[in-house]
Amino acid sequence: MITFSGYRLSPLQQSMLAEATEFVLDYYMSKRLKNSLCIDIRIVKDMYEKEKTWGDVDVEDDGESSPKYYTVRLNYSGIVSFYKTLEVLVHEMIHVKQYAKRELKHLKKPWHVSFMKTHYNTMLVPYYERPWEAEAHGLERYLTEKFLKKSQRVNSYVQRKSDVTYMQEL
Repeated sequence: MITFSGYRLSPLQQSMLAEATEFVLDYYMSKRLKNSLCIDIRIVKDMYEKEKTWGDVDVEDDGESSPKYYTVRLNYSGIVSFYKTLEVLVHEMIHVKQYAKRELKHLKKPWHVSFMKTHYNTMLVPYYERPWEAEAHGLERYLTEKFLKKSQRVNSYVQRKSDVTYMQEL
């Protein structure tokens, strides 16, 4: 189940983000696991300017053996950055996959996680050296482009609405 909260997007934008969410879940997990998840996509207007982050994910039932409830927060700065919003969503959905499949787990000790059964102190490992982040960053553009090739509707919207200078940098 996918819900939306926070800053109100148009129904079209919500449907496109839901479609992208479904695409990533279908790519990585069984139908049974996918259908057991509840994901709230919380849109935060100008989150990047306020918090210096494009997005994040919170596991709402983190203490459970098989977490099912997630809040994905996404920066939204208008339609000129909708491609970036999609790319960040894909990145955060890779983290949802990591948590749902128990590849990534928070440990009881503060700031400690397990990724693929190796333990890390997140205070000691720089952000870009964290293997779960490397996976998400390494796949975000590939999966976003794969999704856009699959969904002509979303691709047309992104091409019409995105900032041309941002798209030329890709």
